[in-house]
Amino acid sequence: MSFLKTIALSGLLVGTAAAASAAVVLNTLNDTGMPFDYYANPTGMSLFNIGYYEPIGQSFTLDAATSALTVSAYISSFSGFADVDVSLKSGAGVGGALLATGSFAVDPITRDEAELALFDFSALGLLAAGTYTIVFEGTGALGGGNQGVDTAGTASWDEDGLFDFGSNRAKEFGILVEGDVAPVPLPASLPLLLAGMGVLALRRRPA
Repeated sequence: MSFLKTIALSGLLVGTAAAASAAVVLNTLNDTGMPFDYYANPTGMSLFNIGYYEPIGQSFTLDAATSALTVSAYISSFSGFADVDVSLKSGAGVGGALLATGSFAVDPITRDEAELALFDFSALGLLAAGTYTIVFEGTGALGGGNQGVDTAGTASWDEDGLFDFGSNRAKEFGILVEGDVAPVPLPASLPLLLAGMGVLALRRRPA
């Protein structure tokens, strides 16, 4: 490999490591889509009356600093419309410090339908690694996750603590968390090491 090629490769490695990458942080959405129906969709999502249980939430963990955070969830209704307020809070549970709010409204909608609502928290900028909870309040219904699935690293909450799903087929609320994960910083010595490799390659070139 020539000296110029080695230096070019070194720059590529450094540049690649410095770029943030879009990633799915957590996905507990029910992958069969529309709400549960004994005949039409027996593995469909369970629906939870937000107004009855509120506040309810689902926690997630950022393993690294993350920007451009968005959270999506299926919202339906028990009364012909949905008007849901969401809040992003620090820590696990519905009582953490408030970081940001959002809302979702749709009219009309039936209980047999659900819409995937997206809540954009990118205005918060870079969020530190740690645990956060998306909290739902208002009028409407929140979709649950896949039946019988209890995903590691996340939990469902209400104001009393961990949410009790009882005999319900769902074991967690369905959310999709996405964001741009910040790169892991390169060791300070790495660029010098790569440059040194280029110098060695130059010295080994035949006269």
